[in-house]
Amino acid sequence: MPCRTVVFAGDSIYLTPLTYGQMAGRAGRRGFDSLGNIIFFGVPLNKIIRITSGALPHLRVRPT
Repeated sequence: MPCRTVVFAGDSIYLTPLTYGQMAGRAGRRGFDSLGNIIFFGVPLNKIIRITSGALPHLRVRPT
């Protein structure tokens, strides 16, 4: 669901570049907001840097 602000509260082993990208992509409501906000609370700075600059996994399509 789109929202204006996404908050990451607390550190978790499940907070990866992929989950960050999926959740942060919800920030900003199409047609209402030109920008969205992302807030980190209780996440170490080195992890914030790692997940925001980390590479996303490549997707492959298998022929059927």
